[in-house]
Formats: sequence, C-alpha cells, structure tokens
Amino acid sequence: ERAGATWDDIIHFIFYFTDREPFHEKALPARWAFFKKHSKKNLAPCITSIGVTGLMHPDMMIEIEATAVFD
Repeated sequence: ERAGATWDDIIHFIFYFTDREPFHEKALPARWAFFKKHSKKNLAPCITSIGVTGLMHPDMMIEIEATAVFD
C-alpha cells in the first residue's frame, strides 16, 4: 500500500495447505469473501492451491504466496 499497490494488483496467489477438508470447508468460502470485500473490481486473481504434508512450523495449516504487478 505504501508503494501504491492495491489488492487488485495481485495477479496470482499460491495457497499451500496441509489438510484438504478444512481448507475446502472453511478457507475457500473465506477466501472468496475476502476478495469480494477488498477487490474494487470484485474479481479474484489466478489462484493455485497445493496440498502439502507439512509447512515450516508444525502449527501452520496454510501458507500464502502472492505476486503483484503495478506501476
């Protein structure tokens, strides 16, 4: 935001998750609600979701990577 970017400048998200069922039940609806709230275009960027066996810390259930492009 300090550089002038907005949520609409994010062109790609990668979601790494450790447990598929909770991700589909809770994270997917929350993700769409987030985009609807924060996107002025009311659109979601390209999204890749990848199931993994573990993340950096054993308590972590999801990790998110975002790529933004803006002038």
